[in-house]
Amino acid sequence: MTIAIIDSGIYPHPDLSLPNNRIIGFYDVIKQQEVQPFDDGGHGTHCAGCAAGNGSSSNGKYRGLAYQANLVGVRVFEGRSTATSNIVRGVQWCIDNREKYGIKIMSLSLGGTAIIPAEDDLLCKILREAQNQGISVVVAAGNAGARPQTVESPGIDPELITVGATNDKNTNDSSDDDVPNFSGRGPTKFGHQKPDTVAPGTNIISLRSKNSEYDRSAPQFRVGEWYCTMNGTSMATPIVAGMVALLYEAKPDATS
Repeated sequence: MTIAIIDSGIYPHPDLSLPNNRIIGFYDVIKQQEVQPFDDGGHGTHCAGCAAGNGSSSNGKYRGLAYQANLVGVRVFEGRSTATSNIVRGVQWCIDNREKYGIKIMSLSLGGTAIIPAEDDLLCKILREAQNQGISVVVAAGNAGARPQTVESPGIDPELITVGATNDKNTNDSSDDDVPNFSGRGPTKFGHQKPDTVAPGTNIISLRSKNSEYDRSAPQFRVGEWYCTMNGTSMATPIVAGMVALLYEAKPDATS
């Protein structure tokens, strides 16, 4: 099973490259070519670990859901920003290469303010096409909560799997779990009930991309040598993507 992470890149972390390299493809939209995996932002690596890190650097303590899945990285960010056209090109590359790399799931922990309906939104359109081609698309609700109608694009699209975040309050008792204030809330501005599901998104320990922008700017969030903490629906999204991979593994005939 292959999960495409459309983000700032993927650092070749030991939890993804040992005992065998599971980053089987990497496309840099900025350079418009396939290159060796890297992540100068740090966000994409953390997301990749949420989906598929195997915990080899922590004796299995910090492990993603689909820890045997393959990954394809698609770098669409340069610094902290990107253009919608870059994301669209990254999604199109995944569609064009879905058979080559066996891409079955696409995770996008990115978005922006929803201005126009999903049927007219260019990013929503290309993601619907990806889904029509058999790729399950998982997107973040965004971090603009806690008011209603704060789900961001492309999370507004009724055909995509939109993910909000939960906070477990660092306890094993699920009765105190809630949705943190940052998590985008529905309904959307256009009347659709979103998000579709929620997953852990608070104080999530996942993979550290050494010397990335996040790593340099937030050293206080490092956890040992190989991990770091982040918050957001960005983390919840690849966790659900990993769950989708497990579903496909259990039910190979399931459709997107």
